[in-house]
Amino acid sequence: HKLRLLTVAWDHNVPFVSSQNNATSNFLPACQVCNGWKSSRIFQTLDEAAVALTLRWEQEREEHHASKKVGLR
Repeated sequence: HKLRLLTVAWDHNVPFVSSQNNATSNFLPACQVCNGWKSSRIFQTLDEAAVALTLRWEQEREEHHASKKVGLR
C-alpha cells in the first residue's frame, strides 16, 4: 500500500456558488482530495457525504489497482 499525503483545505459547507456565503460559519476542514470531489455538491447529512466520498475512494483504489495490472502485462 502506498501512503498518500493529504492536505487539509477549507471547504464551504454550503457551496459558495449556491449561497455566496463566505461567513466563517460556512467553512469546515476537508482533505484536499475530498474537497475536489465534493465540488459544488450539497449533501443533506454527514452520513450521505461519508457514503459518497467512501465510494469515490474505493473507485480510485480499484482504478489504481487496475492500472497496475495493465502495467504488469
